[in-house]
Amino acid sequence: MTRRIVVVSGGLAEPSTTRLLADRIAEATRVAVGTRGDDAETEVIELRALRTW
Repeated sequence: MTRRIVVVSGGLAEPSTTRLLADRIAEATRVAVGTRGDDAETEVIELRALRTW
């Protein structure tokens, strides 16, 4: 079964420490899901790109 991991990052800096942490958590989660025999795909939503100011 393919699982979906959605990462929402709200960091404003470039590079964002929030994003770096989110990437590490997502990768650890993907690995953990893989050890159970499932696949995982990751989608990242960058709130920085959606800001209006």
